[in-house]
Amino acid sequence: MTVGPLRVRAYAKINLDLRVGPRGGDGYHQLTTVLQSVLLHDTVTLRAVDGPCRVRCATEGVPLDRANLVWVAAAALWSAIGRRGEPGGAEVTIAKRIPAEAGLGGGTSDAVSALAALSRIWGVSPSPQCLREVAAEVGADGPFFLVGGTALGVGRGDAVYPLAEIAPQWTLIVTPARGVPTALAYEWLDRDIDASATRVRARGGRPLLPVQRWIGPR
Repeated sequence: MTVGPLRVRAYAKINLDLRVGPRGGDGYHQLTTVLQSVLLHDTVTLRAVDGPCRVRCATEGVPLDRANLVWVAAAALWSAIGRRGEPGGAEVTIAKRIPAEAGLGGGTSDAVSALAALSRIWGVSPSPQCLREVAAEVGADGPFFLVGGTALGVGRGDAVYPLAEIAPQWTLIVTPARGVPTALAYEWLDRDIDASATRVRARGGRPLLPVQRWIGPR
């Protein structure tokens, strides 16, 4: 059966509350965060094609090769369903509206939102656990985009527990001209914590547990 073009919306998220603990041995910080979907979204269109999986996007700066998270998700799902080699049979076109490197999860949302459509194109029905594992490979917030709405995220942020939906409300999202990659934001936080601990020790005190509380988007 031929599957026609499939179009999905990939919604952005904000962090209503984000508490960052110390970095663990795996290189990730321990988080406690409340995530919330917002109506701002990209549109992802998938078509069945012959040949390798391809990603298209007209927005400058969006990678169109293996660095694109949609391609990463496709490769992870392809492997999870027992197929060898690189993913094929699908062309993905992304219409971007979510700003990049703004803590809104646009790239991850694009990738996770594409999983159900890829499954249809490939004629498979992966289990919810399989999809969750694939989403977690895409990013720490990947499992959230399978749930959406309002949710609690713990651990790396990938252990997600749905919460009661908050009442709809307007949200103002302001992004600077310069994007900040998530890894760099955490590096800055670690530097601030280390510098603060050094100052406290210099005064003869004991540094506090390095936990910060941020309110707003990650």
